[in-house]
Amino acid sequence: MRILAMFAFVAAMFMSPQLRAAKLPAAGMAVSVTQFITRGKAAAKARDVHRGRVLSVRLVSYKGKKSYRIKILGRDGRVRVLYVNARTGKIM
Repeated sequence: MRILAMFAFVAAMFMSPQLRAAKLPAAGMAVSVTQFITRGKAAAKARDVHRGRVLSVRLVSYKGKKSYRIKILGRDGRVRVLYVNARTGKIM
């Protein structure tokens, strides 16, 4: 019952006239939306550095920045952990 009430509340919020009439920024204006690279792209960048099988990809905070922590099983059998900056895609 609580879930149904919560769903109705959220639906009512999205149907409010204030939200429908909200003005969007004009074309060319900067919008502060955080854009991250995809998990697949982060894994591909890590695979370029260390060949092997990707075991896991997680979004974490590393040195104060959002990063992907990627575990790779190398061809030599060793597990390596790499961090890829989630915004720039650079290996940290």
